[in-house]
Amino acid sequence: MKKSVFLLTVMICFVFSVNGTILIVDKNPTAPSGSYLNVADAITAASSGDTIYITPAATGYGNFSLSEQLVIMGNGHYPNPYNDYPWISEVGIITINHSNASGSTIMGLRLNRAYASANNIPDITITKNRITEHLSPLGGCNYWYIRDNLFYYSSASYNKPTINLADCEHWYIENNIFSGIRTTSGSVYFITNSSSNNVLISNNIFIGDSLADGNYKAFNDITNAIITNNIFYYKDPTGCEYCNFSNNLTYNTTQNTLPYGNNTGAYNMANQDPLF
Repeated sequence: MKKSVFLLTVMICFVFSVNGTILIVDKNPTAPSGSYLNVADAITAASSGDTIYITPAATGYGNFSLSEQLVIMGNGHYPNPYNDYPWISEVGIITINHSNASGSTIMGLRLNRAYASANNIPDITITKNRITEHLSPLGGCNYWYIRDNLFYYSSASYNKPTINLADCEHWYIENNIFSGIRTTSGSVYFITNSSSNNVLISNNIFIGDSLADGNYKAFNDITNAIITNNIFYYKDPTGCEYCNFSNNLTYNTTQNTLPYGNNTGAYNMANQDPLF
C-alpha cells in the first residue's frame, strides 16, 4: 500500500510539473481542505492547462462537461493492490462540448462514455480507462489518441458500437482490449464509420463473446485503415474494405485468413491460439 501511495504521489507531482495547478475532487469524509465535492465545480474553478484529480470514492461522481484544455485523471480503473484499496475514480458521461477542450487528456477513470457534442474538437487523449459504453466524436474531431483502455460492457441489452469514428481523421487506436457482451441480437461492432487512410488500429485485442447472438464483426463500414499487430479472438476481423492488414493473429473466427476481399497486407497468422 505504501508503495502504491508513493507511486501515485510521484505521478501527481509529475503531472503538476507540466500541467499547472492540480485541483482535487474528493467526496470522502476525510477530504482535505480546499477540495471540491464534484467535478463540475472543479472545472469551473480551473484554468486551461490545469489538472483535476478525482479521488477514489465508494460511489461515482456522475456526469460532467469539458470545455477547456484540462487533464482529468483518477487512480486507475483497477488499482493495484485492489484488495488494499478497493475504491475507484468513477464517473458517468463526459461531454466534450467546445473546441477549447482541444489538447485535453482523460486518464485513469472508470467511465460510461465520452463523446463530442460539437464539431472540430481535435487532439484528445483517452488513456488507461475502463469504458463501459462507447466513444463518439463529431465531424472534424481529428487527432484523437485512444490508448491502453479496457472497453468492456456486461449488459446484453447494449447495442451501440464501441467507437464510432464519424469519418474523423488521424485517429490512433492502440493497445486497447475490446471485450464484453455487446448485445443478444442484431449486429454489433467494436469500431465503425471511417473512410480515412490515416486511421491506425494497432496492437489491440478484440475478444468476442460466444454467448451473444448476432453478427460477430469487429468492424463495420471501415475503409482505407491500417490494421496491424492485433489479435482477433472469437471476433471476426470483417467489415473492412481497402484496408491494410499486417501482422495480425486470428483465432476461431469465420474469417481467419487475412487479408480478405479487396484488402491488402502480409505476415498475418491464421487461426493460431494466442494462449492467453
